[in-house]
Amino acid sequence: MKLLPPPGPERRRQIGALALTVLLLGAVLWWRWPSTDVPTSSPAVASKPAGAVAVPAVASRTRADARADALPAPLKLTELESAPERVDVGRNPFAFGLRPTPPPPRVDAVLPPPAAPATRLPAEPAGPPPIRLVLTGMLVLPGGGRTMVTLRDPDTGASFRAFEGDVLDGRYRIVSVGSRSVTLSYIDGTGRRTISLGGG
Repeated sequence: MKLLPPPGPERRRQIGALALTVLLLGAVLWWRWPSTDVPTSSPAVASKPAGAVAVPAVASRTRADARADALPAPLKLTELESAPERVDVGRNPFAFGLRPTPPPPRVDAVLPPPAAPATRLPAEPAGPPPIRLVLTGMLVLPGGGRTMVTLRDPDTGASFRAFEGDVLDGRYRIVSVGSRSVTLSYIDGTGRRTISLGGG
């Protein structure tokens, strides 16, 4: 079976087209497959014959790379951002690190002791103090019947002789003279008192 036409222009044209196709196919394969340079010092390369083709190794490596690309990327936990700390409700961010103000100390109400009942003092007598003169003697004078009385002040020891109506010591007045007594008062008429002879 003849694949090529007889020698001539037609045959040269077909051979040129075939050669161009082979070149293009080789260029595509060279561009598609990565480089397969292997160091000459490798034992695997040294053991292979000089004319061995390394295409299976390239194909296996390409399949391994494709499988590795198909797998998901490993998760890097150390590079993840840490979640923010939970903030309590009511926390003041501007008062961080400050201790809360302690509540004021409790003060129990202290009731005062019951007041002692007021001591009732005796009522002071109204008016001037009582007259303290003492009647020491009485003398009825002859002729007129007038009676002269003798009075003594126990505080000062002074003695006074007077008749009814006279003023003693500038403070007292003899209101009346009886048979054995005398009635005295202050000049304004207050503090009237009757003094018996030899008594109070």
